[in-house]
Amino acid sequence: MVFRFLFTLFEPMKNDIIPIIDLFAGPGGLGEGFSALKRNNDPPVFKICLSIEKEPEAHKTLELRSFFRQFSAKTVPAEYYMHLRGEISRTQLFKKYPHEAELASQEAWRATLGETSSEEVDARIEKSLCGKKTWVLIGGPPCQAYSVIGRSRRLTLREAARLQAPPFMDALNSRTI
Repeated sequence: MVFRFLFTLFEPMKNDIIPIIDLFAGPGGLGEGFSALKRNNDPPVFKICLSIEKEPEAHKTLELRSFFRQFSAKTVPAEYYMHLRGEISRTQLFKKYPHEAELASQEAWRATLGETSSEEVDARIEKSLCGKKTWVLIGGPPCQAYSVIGRSRRLTLREAARLQAPPFMDALNSRTI
């Protein structure tokens, strides 16, 4: 149902790939769903331009999946699967495909929203969008164990909203659809 709505919403852009900025990305499941969406045999509807995650292990997964998406389904190198089986290291894989590794590194950014300056986040978003004005902002729900809201049920709604929204969100509001 959600994807049907998105198809309708972005129908005027059906020949363009729509950029996605993925916040609180975790290992990237939500972004994977968006990036896999296609109309028939057309190119993907969406392309992840930037995923932001603070947890080191989740970030590693994000970066590896971004590396995978740099190839078409028919051109994914055998070394990728060798790495998954533990036959070669991540360093060896990325060294063999430096261009794709660099693109993956640019897409999957390890940063902590709310601690990283709003200016730096804004600059990374702007750079990743490559001048596109229409884009989609997605984000994973907070993990209950790490959520400030989950730990304290005594906050007012205003206090909860202030804790949940990083400062840079004000700047994004004027540019999102």
